[in-house]
Amino acid sequence: MAKSYNQPVKAVLYNRVILALSFAGIFVAGVLSAEKLFNIQLPCGTGGDCAAVSSHSSAYWGGLPVAFYGLAGYSVLALLALIRGLNGLWESKGLAQLGLVFSGIGFAASAYLQYIALGVLGKRCDWCLASAALMTLIFFFSWLLVSELSGQPSEGEIEQTRWRRADQLLAIGGFAAALLSITSTVYPMVSRPGGVSELTVGEQVELVPEGANIYGDKNAPLTLVEFADLSCPTCQRMFSVVKEFVDKYPGRVRSVYRHFPLPSFPLSEPAAAIAEYAADDGKFFAYVGALSQAGEAPREVEQILAPARAAGLNVDEMRKALADSSHPVYKRVERDKKAAAQLGLQTTPTFIVIADGIPTRVSRSDKIFELLQSPEYMKILENR
Repeated sequence: MAKSYNQPVKAVLYNRVILALSFAGIFVAGVLSAEKLFNIQLPCGTGGDCAAVSSHSSAYWGGLPVAFYGLAGYSVLALLALIRGLNGLWESKGLAQLGLVFSGIGFAASAYLQYIALGVLGKRCDWCLASAALMTLIFFFSWLLVSELSGQPSEGEIEQTRWRRADQLLAIGGFAAALLSITSTVYPMVSRPGGVSELTVGEQVELVPEGANIYGDKNAPLTLVEFADLSCPTCQRMFSVVKEFVDKYPGRVRSVYRHFPLPSFPLSEPAAAIAEYAADDGKFFAYVGALSQAGEAPREVEQILAPARAAGLNVDEMRKALADSSHPVYKRVERDKKAAAQLGLQTTPTFIVIADGIPTRVSRSDKIFELLQSPEYMKILENR
């Protein structure tokens, strides 16, 4: 009798553990997915190599970040556990076996990715390790669940594996907690420095340094300083939009392009160096424009060299020049990176609007044109 009673109790316990672990996986994969969606840099615990791991080619399958697949996988595993609990575990044997297959695939994928990160790259990503550990535990408990559901149960045992209302509320609470945790983790990084806010450290940072890359009339009364990453797809899309805006108000606004290469894109700094090399030949905006046409982050060196050829640069001579780490272009890139750090910037592109008589403001890309259309700026743009 003890055995027949403990068997369904164990099965219910294993299914609940799988559900809880799946919610934890949704949180981890959700945060990693948000990193790609919002182009932010996550805190990386003791590892410190998250950006290097997440930007490697192995972290993209079919052009999509692996984190997206992980989020989908954990969501499926949570859904399977929820359905099993509602229907009764023995009546959902097939779903238990399906969960074992899904978690087995996830376990194999996680093991492969950790082999690449730790064995090949020699890098440690704590977020990725957490996901691998969660998937391993889900696979283990899925195997235990399938084992417990072997044999023929009695009617009483079947009834014992159906969740009660308290279990259902607990499942809903777990899902809500996962979403809330993702939001509370990501939102502060996405929202800083806010949609639009006044710049409080501007006097300590040279916003328009000598030799800056300026598009438009250098004496325009309105200045739009953009901190951007040449590999960032949003920055690439915004390049032509900003250019059109400056062209729309000739002599009234100028755009200052400054580099903010994020570690999540390994080719960002080399591209910034090439752009500065092009600037010495008066071809900065030609290069940036050619690179921005891709609309996606470059993953191969040729993808940042081809725009240089399109801009009219001699790539062989450029390679020789940039092989020297003391070349002035690197100092200019570092200057911009230091300014971005001093300003506390977190995302790209970030805009800073400067005009006499108006507080200097910082804005995310989704708010910049709403800000520029306010009466105080339109008065300058329309020369009223």
